Amino acid sequence: MRPLVVSFLIISLLFGGCRFANSQPIPNEIDRQKTAVSSLRNTVSKDNSLAGYYFVLDPGHGDNDPGAIRTDKQKDGSLRHVSESVLNIDITRRLAWYLKMRGASGVYITLGPDEIINAENDQYTYWEPVNPPPILKELKTLLPASRYAYWPLEIALTPRTEVANQKIRTYGRKKVIFISIHVDSTNPSVRGMRVYSYYGVQTVLCEHIARNAKKKGVARTKKIGSTKITFFSTMHAGFIVMNPLFNLAGEKILIETANIRNDSDFKKLCTADGRESIAHTIGEGIILYRKAQKK
Repeated sequence: MRPLVVSFLIISLLFGGCRFANSQPIPNEIDRQKTAVSSLRNTVSKDNSLAGYYFVLDPGHGDNDPGAIRTDKQKDGSLRHVSESVLNIDITRRLAWYLKMRGASGVYITLGPDEIINAENDQYTYWEPVNPPPILKELKTLLPASRYAYWPLEIALTPRTEVANQKIRTYGRKKVIFISIHVDSTNPSVRGMRVYSYYGVQTVLCEHIARNAKKKGVARTKKIGSTKITFFSTMHAGFIVMNPLFNLAGEKILIETANIRNDSDFKKLCTADGRESIAHTIGEGIILYRKAQKK
């Protein structure tokens, strides 16, 4: 009987050990994202590459204007609403961190004429389902979609440029860079990043960020059947925040970081490491621009 008892104990220990090993907690999705973000940040050098430059970062939309919204049905049947404005502020904060690490003399995130957020505030979103505010439902019944996309320009946008102008009066036009962060909501077959400058205004910064986006494989593309077409990742547009009448910054651009209606881009936008990589792509393009200025 004794050999059988010994065998039973050995088998019990083996299976018990396996059971114990398998019972170790599996990292949840938020822990995975935090680990991935830390890995990305460990690749960023802390230096003075951007010393002498001041950045005014403008997260698009906000307040009662959520921007584009995507609503997805979850496995449990519930609806998840993801707002562009929440994605914009999160990407903007991550870009602010990157710029501070690379030695920027000042980084300001503006939501309005007197609302400048401390860029060192490490408040990031790891997952943020957002329900549209009541006013959105009212607006959609009153305004066509094309008009709603640009509401309300005079109230919400032009005061933001005054923050850049304030910094210009202090530090000079060539030392202040204005970047407006947005999420695209065009055709679902379109994905990737596109950088805009104002009509007729040449900007070197656009080219460098777009070039880095292409290098990273996130340039603007469109899929037609099995064919993928790569577009120019720089464009001219008439966005008010870049209008020279309102914004005096020497370099002022607007970036459509990804397409919320494209499934692949949306998946990236909904993870902290996805948004972190977007911010790094923009930041690396700014570093390329700075290096070109030194030549």
